[in-house]
Amino acid sequence: MRILVIRFSSIGDIVLTTPVFRLLKARFPDAEIHWVTKASFAGVLDGNPNIDQVWKWDVESERSELKKNSFDFVVDLQKNARSRQVKWMFLGTPNATIAKENLKKIIWVVFKQHRLRKFSWLSKWLESRSFSDRCIDVLRVFGVEKDHQGLDFHIDSIDENEVISKLGAVTNFVCLSLGGSFFTKRLPRHKWQELIKGLNQNVVFIGGNSDMEEAFGLEKELLSNNFQFNLVNLVGKLSLKESAAVVKLSEGVITGDTGMLHISAALGKDIQLLWGNTIPEFGMVPPIKNGTSLIQNEVTGLGCRPCSKLGFDACPNGHFKCMNNLQI
Repeated sequence: MRILVIRFSSIGDIVLTTPVFRLLKARFPDAEIHWVTKASFAGVLDGNPNIDQVWKWDVESERSELKKNSFDFVVDLQKNARSRQVKWMFLGTPNATIAKENLKKIIWVVFKQHRLRKFSWLSKWLESRSFSDRCIDVLRVFGVEKDHQGLDFHIDSIDENEVISKLGAVTNFVCLSLGGSFFTKRLPRHKWQELIKGLNQNVVFIGGNSDMEEAFGLEKELLSNNFQFNLVNLVGKLSLKESAAVVKLSEGVITGDTGMLHISAALGKDIQLLWGNTIPEFGMVPPIKNGTSLIQNEVTGLGCRPCSKLGFDACPNGHFKCMNNLQI
């Protein structure tokens, strides 16, 4: 049996789909499980033993080669115009598609949490089911049910050893993920300072190239104020897998609503989740593994929250109270 799974983006969403690959392999041990995605995300699930072949949809040569294949079933975890193209490529092949709940998110954005949460029955009805669970729902056609084993993420020993060398003698640290796909998902510098001073513990910063200036400024300000613990700034210096290795080696993670949130859950870490413009009701809270915790921090009662189901490059109202008023 040959099964094709479609999910193009993004890092966090792809990690949330990993139970699908695990459950398919458990249900059909001898099956070939293929995954089609964007080239920029093809490495996210490197090392996953439940995936036999990865196809890069936006690489013309690979797309042409994919077309020459045949599959017994197609699992669409994207549900957009591009995923429909893939299904048309294999017209006649049985398929199943994830249920999207965008209308619920739009209602939250329009009417806001400070109104809707006043009515528990209404807010419960409008709460999106977990994205990971909705991915698993697609497999009901095979009689497959949730196995409660959480998410999967694999790190090569080479990446882990590289990170150990960069950390030097620093151990017993908290990992702070400074990045975020949108400004309105990122904690401001002064709030990070406040949070770090309250930790009384070694800290390691991770994030992408776009976070380097903010990370350098935060590091400089902390050290100039005689920060008493070890601080290692690795922002912009690591690959995704190396950043995940930092998470693995940490005692816990503090992060916003980003891909690193879901990687942290997959690696079984204790998590402090910082909500900005998005809200838990959007269904993107990851499943956690037994023995770990996920503490959610958010500003409730704001008349402007959520302002978007994704995020903005600046606070639409200018005050950014969803992060500036956050109590951690």
